[in-house]
Amino acid sequence: MKLIEKYRHSPFRHEMSDVIWLLALKGLNYIAPILVLPYLMMTLGAEKYGYIGFSLAVCQMMMLIVDFGFDLSATKEIALAKGNQREVDRIYTETVRAKWLLLTVTALLVWALSMIPRFFIYRETLYVMFLMVVGHAFSFVWLLQGLGRIRVISIINTLCKLSVLPLTFVFVHTPADFLVAALIQSMVYLLSSLVTYVYIQKKGLASSLPCSIQNVIMALRRSFPIFFSNAATSIYTVSIAFFLGWFGTAVEVGRYSAVDRLVRALTYMILFSVIQAFYPRIVQMNRENQGVAVRYVRKVLVFVAGGMALLGILLFAFSPLAESLLGTEYVGTGAIFRLMAWVPLFVGSGGVYAQLVLLAMGGERERQRYRNVYSLAAVLAFACIFLLIPVGKAMGAAGTVLIVEVFVAVGMAYCGHRLLFPRNAVSCNRSEEKEINGK
Repeated sequence: MKLIEKYRHSPFRHEMSDVIWLLALKGLNYIAPILVLPYLMMTLGAEKYGYIGFSLAVCQMMMLIVDFGFDLSATKEIALAKGNQREVDRIYTETVRAKWLLLTVTALLVWALSMIPRFFIYRETLYVMFLMVVGHAFSFVWLLQGLGRIRVISIINTLCKLSVLPLTFVFVHTPADFLVAALIQSMVYLLSSLVTYVYIQKKGLASSLPCSIQNVIMALRRSFPIFFSNAATSIYTVSIAFFLGWFGTAVEVGRYSAVDRLVRALTYMILFSVIQAFYPRIVQMNRENQGVAVRYVRKVLVFVAGGMALLGILLFAFSPLAESLLGTEYVGTGAIFRLMAWVPLFVGSGGVYAQLVLLAMGGERERQRYRNVYSLAAVLAFACIFLLIPVGKAMGAAGTVLIVEVFVAVGMAYCGHRLLFPRNAVSCNRSEEKEINGK
């Protein structure tokens, strides 16, 4: 009863409700992939699944380019402009047109990559899965998140995924069906973006305005620092499979990608639900009353770290089942599971410090520190990639991920600790809480 009473009087009641909604929706959202993933791995085999794993890594790098940091910068601008429809429309127009420009660039990059002889075997899969990048470019998560309608985009994504991904069981039966499997995964993104766009237009949430190329360039410049940091992050998150495909075989890519996708799916299900629900509100709350923002971010950190630690223990405990379930082509995946079981704890803790502390609560100095941590992490990742992957192949890739995630978590905590736990702690007494509750 005491817990329910605290919830009712919490200034973050809406965000806490959003987290519960998002966790439930993302739970459903990940049921289909988690059920489909083992089926794909066993049906396609390690080699053909490696084709999908490699192409997915390339497409995720292209998604990073079309995002260009707008998932944070545009979200923050929309959150601050909320209530000013003209300003929302301006941000919407500049962001969409910037994404069209970036999508053209990524299409040229994928075509150039497919012309490299080393990657000829992945060419067809790359082209099919590039449709995923097209859909992702116009997902409009940044708009709905900034407007506080993150539940809507979560419901749309969940329904699209649950309706499309099960088609895998209908149309994918042999290793020769790997292109069909790739197309089905891409269709999720295309359908989701189409439905979201229709929703935005019907609700009149945003509309296009006249916009010059200079305004688009200015929007890109504002978002570039975050893009640079995210680009550094991609070295050890989405590009490991790419480098593994360069140094190893498609089979090695398949083994690593199978573990990495499952671990990250479970990790991001928790982390992104929390970040998406709290980020816009923390931005506003930090401007109104930093003490309240600090207190709630501390609670979020404890919740995320505890959840990730439990997830890691479960992954480690159930790792022996991996090889027996997947078959002989995936020998060695149990060891990869045990090594990557601890990744969620560091990804979760580092993610809270990075986004809810340094970006949502910090100023330019904190954003610079955020960039510095990821820049150093990129250097460390490159060193690990060229030292560990040529020798250890899939295990080397997993080791690279763990080493760099530990570095990022420690670095973000070091940079954000004084903001979250200041020496002269910012207090928030009961009268302040009542004032916030009344708003």
